[in-house]
Amino acid sequence: MLSITFGAGINLQNTELFSDMSKLQSLSVNANNPYMYSKTDVLYRKATNTIMYFAPKHTGPIELADGLETLPADVFGIISGITERFVIPDSVTAIEDGAFDHMSIGSLYLGKNVPKFNAEMGSLILVSNVEVAADNPNMASVDGVLYGKDMTELLLFPAERTNYTIPDSVIKVEDCTSTI
Repeated sequence: MLSITFGAGINLQNTELFSDMSKLQSLSVNANNPYMYSKTDVLYRKATNTIMYFAPKHTGPIELADGLETLPADVFGIISGITERFVIPDSVTAIEDGAFDHMSIGSLYLGKNVPKFNAEMGSLILVSNVEVAADNPNMASVDGVLYGKDMTELLLFPAERTNYTIPDSVIKVEDCTSTI
């Protein structure tokens, strides 16, 4: 297993050193580092609560850090294999176009402030189940399927579903359902 631990004094400015580390499975940061921190192999900049990098061979669930406001594009598409659970916290209020490109997720959890899912956020290769915080004003999930809050729009339909009846309230199907 290839892993990296950053010491207390490292203030990494550029993640290009990782460009050839496709086998990186784990990364962590010394708890006394004033510049960076990590959670589930995601590297963050402390001053801005922004994602810097992610270990592409990470295994297991990914729970993004509370305080993260924007889920950036082109960070998690390098994951090889299926991420069993991907948790986007309540603090996230924006998702950049392409943030989910080429991801395979078992269970996707969307916090209460996550904006309405749309096709520009990325083409998930696979998602088995979607959960949404009950107090999210934009979306709701029923039986692991993602809808707009008022249940008139189908936003994301898990590929592995069989024999599912779409509610009569649905009058629009978002383009991203066909990319799965």
